Amino acid sequence: MGFPYANQNPQIKQGSSLDSLYVVSQAVIAPFFAKIINVEAPLDYDIAANSEFTVNAEVSGVEDGKVWATLKPQGYMPPPSVGEFVTPEMTELITIEMFDDPAGLEFDSKYTGSTTALSMNSEYDLIIFAANSDGVVTYSDIHTVTVTGGTDNAKPTADFTWSPSSPKQEQEISFNNTSSDLDGSLVSFDWNFGDGSSSIEGSPAHTFMQAGTYTVTLTIWDDGGNNSTKTQEVIVSDGSQQIIPLSNGWNLSGAQTQIDVWISFADDTKFISLWKWDNGKWAVYLPGEDGGAAYAASKGFVVLTDIKPGEGFWVNSLVSESIVIDGTPETSSLSLTSGWNLDGLLSESGKNIMDLISGNEANIVSVWKWENGKWAVYLPGEEDGGAAYAASKGFVVLTDIKPGEGFWVNCTDKITLE
Repeated sequence: MGFPYANQNPQIKQGSSLDSLYVVSQAVIAPFFAKIINVEAPLDYDIAANSEFTVNAEVSGVEDGKVWATLKPQGYMPPPSVGEFVTPEMTELITIEMFDDPAGLEFDSKYTGSTTALSMNSEYDLIIFAANSDGVVTYSDIHTVTVTGGTDNAKPTADFTWSPSSPKQEQEISFNNTSSDLDGSLVSFDWNFGDGSSSIEGSPAHTFMQAGTYTVTLTIWDDGGNNSTKTQEVIVSDGSQQIIPLSNGWNLSGAQTQIDVWISFADDTKFISLWKWDNGKWAVYLPGEDGGAAYAASKGFVVLTDIKPGEGFWVNSLVSESIVIDGTPETSSLSLTSGWNLDGLLSESGKNIMDLISGNEANIVSVWKWENGKWAVYLPGEEDGGAAYAASKGFVVLTDIKPGEGFWVNCTDKITLE
């Protein structure tokens, strides 16, 4: 959980203990290590009666260090990791930066921080972290925060996706309405496709007859009369380009044509980093002066220069927009090796996961896809395809792979996916 940089905070690694790391019979090695002495926070929090959630902590041994808190929805589990790369944190994790009270004592200071990001009628695990000047981190006990209250009728949230994600002219596109209403139901929809066409269906299909960029708008209404609007640009190609839609944050994409990352992702105001799993180690590109060469060398990685058709890759983006890559998308089978493989589908249409791995089930441990901010997983060795496992971790069951999507496959032997 966290970005793939060694100093990304917070970092809770799988299997780590949340017990205090430096307390022996209640005696603390101070002031060389941080100690969390006391935590004050409203464990029963009425979101309607308070403008923000505030947490205070009395901490010692943090001179030139830092203190922060996380609020984690109960039931959340970190996603899997591969090698030294730690997969992206889920969007539900709330991080609060805490600042020192100027009136605090030299080694016993009071830190405070606040957030307005809590969701009503939810439960969170609150954990305080304190790092000393050497970066050694101490963890607090877990405190359960119960959030209640809210307005009589919360405003709905409009959102949608489309498939295929890189559509061509004269190709039917399925628009998937992913809108939500926390305290009621959605009753009506209004789609404007930007080409003079519209629809009132919940999740309509539409075909753009010409290549171009279309502004698609969805407006929704809930049963309380509130409405919300979502607008996105859909780029339609003439078949001689690959279109890679990106959202703000982490994206797991798949290449269908050759990509020169130093050209297509050179803008450091839009992109933070790109990652590719290359022969058992990470290749990384950081837009900027040396492309991440110094960072890669310090970690034993290599510098990422290009992405070939059929390879998957991570993009950490600062913007939500589509990237157009010149070159006709390829169609071909995929050759996978034993161990972890990060791939992209080379097909004109999506494939059902069972059809994709047909004949290779015995040699596949798991298949993973980053889908709408959470992991989708398929376990061919389980009778339910991993449904019980997915439910226990807060994931979803992986059902299909679409062109342009990246996906992980953990294999026990070499295989070919048609």
